[in-house]
Amino acid sequence: MHFDIYTGAVIIALLFLLLVLRLVRNGSLQERYALLWLFAALVIIVLALGPSLLDRLAGILKIYYPPSLLFFVAIMFCFVLLLHFSVVLSQLSRRVVRLAQEVALLRYELAKEKGREQKEVV
Repeated sequence: MHFDIYTGAVIIALLFLLLVLRLVRNGSLQERYALLWLFAALVIIVLALGPSLLDRLAGILKIYYPPSLLFFVAIMFCFVLLLHFSVVLSQLSRRVVRLAQEVALLRYELAKEKGREQKEVV
């Protein structure tokens, strides 16, 4: 069996596909993120199975070692995904701060109401 970078990329992408599907099945990964990862793995598989397509794209982009394009695309995808996660994390952080402030205000009002009730009873 001939093993090269294309075969390695296909094997890694298939293992990655299985991992993503398992994570979705266990409920550890939301479907919207799973679709992104599945799409990325499928793109890598298509590019790895069609080396002529990869060679043509590398030629257009003036990349002399075509498998480098495969990893360049994967790295760029990871950067975009990291940026997306940073945006989502920032939004969630703002929501947590707002919720903590609302809970603190509600506790304050509840304590104030209890104080009034105790004064009325005495």
